[in-house]
Amino acid sequence: MFKRAIVAVAAIAVVVGSAAFIRQAVLEEEQEGLLARAKVSAEYARATALAKFPGGQITESEIEEEDGRLIYSFDIDVNGEKAEVEIDAVTGEVVSAGIEADDDDDDDDDDDDDGKNKIGK
Repeated sequence: MFKRAIVAVAAIAVVVGSAAFIRQAVLEEEQEGLLARAKVSAEYARATALAKFPGGQITESEIEEEDGRLIYSFDIDVNGEKAEVEIDAVTGEVVSAGIEADDDDDDDDDDDDDGKNKIGK
């Protein structure tokens, strides 16, 4: 009975681990054809992004065009914090890398200001 429980737990761990790997490996295209225009492989860009945050886990990745520039964008979980790394898909250059600021007020304006921290209010 005990051996069956251990086997069941191990099987669940394998399934959950595989799902996390598959999720990390999926690269979304903002629009069709962007990946074909990239000179840098998605694998290279992914490795470069993870090198910026060793020990991090990629939670989302996409290739998109921003201001005429082809960009790989990676969201990375780093010890419970969310980081974003952008890699130029043509040159391999790191465009930006950093921990994202908290924005939990769900209004899409990239701030977390609920009015309590304003001077004079």
